[in-house]
Order: sequence, then structure tokens, then C-alpha cells
Amino acid sequence: MKNPVRFVPVLAASALVAAGIGCGSSTTVHSETKTRQVGSTMVSETKTEANTPSGETDVNSKSVVGTVTKYEPGHEIELVVNGSDKEEFDLDQKNSKVIVDAGVVVGSKVRVDRTMVEDGATTITISLIQP
Repeated sequence: MKNPVRFVPVLAASALVAAGIGCGSSTTVHSETKTRQVGSTMVSETKTEANTPSGETDVNSKSVVGTVTKYEPGHEIELVVNGSDKEEFDLDQKNSKVIVDAGVVVGSKVRVDRTMVEDGATTITISLIQP
């Protein structure tokens, strides 16, 4: 799989730039990404800051590829990455939208993409990865 984490940060940055287009002033966007990959697992975190004519916006994105060790639909999902590290995601946060592929169960290999905007809006997408 070629770098599976580039889409979410680019999408988030694009949305921030679009917010400032047509306002007659300049928009600046700064984005920083940190990625750790071991074998077929990966954790990537991106922080994006945008200064637009309508104000400053911060977006934090996290993408994780790992194996599901615990899954309670509508409540939480836990993945093991890098052999023993665990990543947990709450699926019942206020102001959140959660999209889960059908067939996600304990033992599935998945990719979790979480995007959080400073106003509290959160989107979590859980996608199955085919072997």
C-alpha cells in the first residue's frame, strides 16, 4: 500500500484554503505531519493551522493502520499497531460523525482516519483493509 495517509491531511488543508477563497484577502496554511510505520502498521498525525480573512482554524488529523483488538459499535475501537502499541478511539463523542465499513470485527485489519476541528466537530472513518 502506497502511503495511505496523505488523503485526509490534504483534504483538511484544502477545506481550510477554500474557506478563505473569495474573501479578497490572503490565506496561509501551515501543516506538519509525523508518521511512524512498522511493517504493515502505521500511525500518522497531522496538525494544520490556517489563517483566513474570517479567522484562524486548527485541524488535527490522525490515521492509524492496525488490527482490531476490541470493537464496541457506537462506543469504541482499539487497534494494535507496531506489534504491541495500542491506539484507542471513542466512537460516541459529542459532535462526531462516525462511518464504519460493514464487516469490521475483532481481528480485522483496518485504517482509522480521525479529523478534529477546533470547534469540536470530529469525523472518524473506519475502513477495512483487504489482505
